Formats: sequence, C-alpha cells, structure tokens
Amino acid sequence: MDQTVTLTPSDNTKKLQLNFTAFNLEASYDYLYVYDGPNTSSTLLATLNGTSLPTSITAENSSGQLTLRFTSDISGIRAGFSAEVTSVTVCTTPTNGGTLTSSKISTVVNDAVSLTTTGNSGSITKIEWSYNNFSSVAGSVSNPTNPYGIALNVQETNIYFRTTSKDGTCPSGNSNIVDIQLESAPPYSTGITDGDYISNVTLANINNTSTDDGDAYQDFTSQIIEMTIDETYTLSATASNTLNPGQGYSAWIDWNGDGIFQTTENVMQKAPANTVSQNVTVPSNSFVGDVKMRILSVWNATPSTDAYYSIGYGYGEIEEYTVRISNPIALPIELIQFESSVYPLWNVIKWSTATEYNSDYFSLESSLDGLVWREITKIPAAGNSTIEKRYSFIDYTQEEITYYRLIQFDFDGKNKTYGPISAMKLMTDSKIEILGYFNLIGQQIDPSSYNGIIVVLYSNGTYKKFYR
Repeated sequence: MDQTVTLTPSDNTKKLQLNFTAFNLEASYDYLYVYDGPNTSSTLLATLNGTSLPTSITAENSSGQLTLRFTSDISGIRAGFSAEVTSVTVCTTPTNGGTLTSSKISTVVNDAVSLTTTGNSGSITKIEWSYNNFSSVAGSVSNPTNPYGIALNVQETNIYFRTTSKDGTCPSGNSNIVDIQLESAPPYSTGITDGDYISNVTLANINNTSTDDGDAYQDFTSQIIEMTIDETYTLSATASNTLNPGQGYSAWIDWNGDGIFQTTENVMQKAPANTVSQNVTVPSNSFVGDVKMRILSVWNATPSTDAYYSIGYGYGEIEEYTVRISNPIALPIELIQFESSVYPLWNVIKWSTATEYNSDYFSLESSLDGLVWREITKIPAAGNSTIEKRYSFIDYTQEEITYYRLIQFDFDGKNKTYGPISAMKLMTDSKIEILGYFNLIGQQIDPSSYNGIIVVLYSNGTYKKFYR
C-alpha cells in the first residue's frame, strides 16, 4: 500500500493536531510520514514506524493542514495505528524571544562564542544567524542547547545572531539581535612579519613545507590528511626562528566534527624547540568525514591547550588543514539475508545487512536463464550503519522460475554482486512430467551435482533453462 491523505481544519483560525492512541508498524518495512501542509512536498514533521507510541504532532503551517502518507510492503502483518485528530486554537500574540547575550562581541575568525537566552516566555526552538543583519538568514539550528556554543569559522566582518521561541501553538517571537564583530587576523598581538613561523608540518600522508606569508595565518585546508579510526600517526612540526630558544606548539583535531576545537581535542602541546613531534591516535568514536586540524606556534612559550586563547600571543603562526577520517578498511556491507518468497502472482525479494560502510545503493536484477540480466529496481542504501537494515521488493511475475542477483554500489562507484538466488513456482499441470536434465550441448547430466546452465525437458515438448 502507498496511500496519501490530506487533513484540513474546518476553521482556518485553527491548526490540526494528531494524538496517537495505538501504533504498531513493521520496523524498516512499513512507514507513516507526516507532512506540515497540503501535500508531500511540505516540510516533513515525522517519519514513524516500529511499536513506540509517537508523541503528538501539531501543524505549524498557516493553513493548519497535515498530510499523511502510509506505505507498507506485502509481508509482515502488524496491528497498524490509530490517532485522534483535533483542532487547536492559534495564539494571536507571539511569545517573547527573550534576551540573547554572547560571551564575546568582538573576536577573531575561527574563534568560538557561547550564546545564552534568558527571560523568554517560551522555550528556545531555533537560533539563527545572518551576515547582513537579517535581510536574509544564513543558517540556523533547531532546538539548541542553552547556552549554545558555535565556532565562527567564516570569513565575514560581522555575524548577527537571534533566537526564536514559541509556547504551545503560539507563533514564534524573535529575541534581540547580537552583532559580533570579527577580525580575520589570528590571536597574535605582534609578529606579523617577524620570521617566526611554522615551516613544515608532517602527518600521515602530508609533508607540507611553507614560508612566511606575512599575516601569521595560513590556510592549508585544501590539503587532505588521510587518517583511519584507531590508527596511530606521528605529527611533526618545524619552525623558522629569528631568535632562540625556538617555538612551542599546540595542535587540535576536531574529532567530533562540531566545528569547535575543544581542549579535550588537543593532540599536541610542546615546549619551545625548532622541531617537535607527537604520536596521535584517532579515537574510536571519531566523526567519520572531513574535519579541521589547527596547529599553532608561539615563540619562547608553551601554548595553552585552549585553541581560542583570547589574551593573545606574541610571535608565531597558525596553520589549518583538513583531516579526512575514515573507518578501518572493511567490507562495504555485511549481508545477513538475501532470499525470495514465491506467490502465485509475484515474488517477494528480501535482504538485510548487519553493517554498511560507504554504501550508496542496491541494484536488484532478474533473469529467466541466469545469463541475461536486467535491473528491476534501484534502492538507496543506508550509507554508514552499524545496526540491522532491512530491504524488500515485490516483483510482479508469473514466470515458473526467476533468478535474482543483488549488486551493492559504494559512493565511489565500486560494487559487489551477491547471488544469484532463484524463485521457482510449482507446476500446476500434474500431467506434465520431466523427461530429463541436459547441458547446453545435449548431454544428460545429474542436476544435483552439476554447476552451470541446465536444460529441463518436459513431456509436453517444452523446456526450461536455469542456472545453478
């Protein structure tokens, strides 16, 4: 089943609300989608399946409408769901967005700030930022923590923040706007063209030699450092110094991928020396993907483990790189099921995976002879997953025997084929007998021990070919 229904309040001053009284759908196969508006192009409010009773869902759009789409596969009988649909009155006065304050109102690019909302009459539902004082919104985060920390890793002179809130079904109200001024220079009080700079960084696959560019900051994020979870690497740094005793170093890698260098993400802190090194092990719970690394040097001092040390240093330099974190080399998927169920008018093909890594999609192919294949569906994969994922497809066919094979494709285009498996329907004419089994050159063979194309000859003069 794939059915869609749109619910509309009779009073256009109200909004619809769903309150579930029962819910039991087959996990990973049957879904209820709830959209905020008149069709499935509206904002998706919820994707529901399983047996947990969902919380109430209220329309947020001006029409008050909700659209529900229910999809189900052919197998796995469940009780279904029921919900009461009610109307709620829309408040006429927006709630106060509260008072927004920032831990800093003037800082440098790549620094982090903490934003706090107080005195709001409702809960914070969104924090927004803009580069043009909200002529347009550049980005937002829904349901943020309070206070909310964010890294200002943008090349802008000003960034503006505000929060919104709402109380029940009331429309949102905005807080005051906080304007944070940004300077592009890193936190060095002196040393812009002093000659005390990082001249070489070596880590994993990169060995980057650089010269003084005159502004105490160099952006090497175009260079990709390849690192693998649980592997250990040596981070080395060399400085060019005009005076002894050399430069001290600190380095950070944004292991959790939140855009902020935490003190717990400090991977190196060294006293002044011309060259330093430190072993770095990628944590097992690291974010998988691209994150930033910052390495900082300061002349004649050991830097803090705080990547945003606000007092500033004297002479030195900051360099930033991109670190691409990957899982250890593993099979793209761990397939735990690939089977067919035969029905008179269709076949149901099911497969499931225990884990998936870098998995883009599945291509399911069918064949009548095991030689010529055609794609019958393409189904998106989970990408990266460590929990069981289930997939299914209904092939409407009345063929006596059909073969299926599954091809899994990675995001990089690599693929692996599973199968083939067969789905064979029982012959309905009891008078038709099998006269023998033959190979392609007419030799009679034993089908229980033969691998390849097998021709089955029937007493009515017909034959079938199948592949074992």
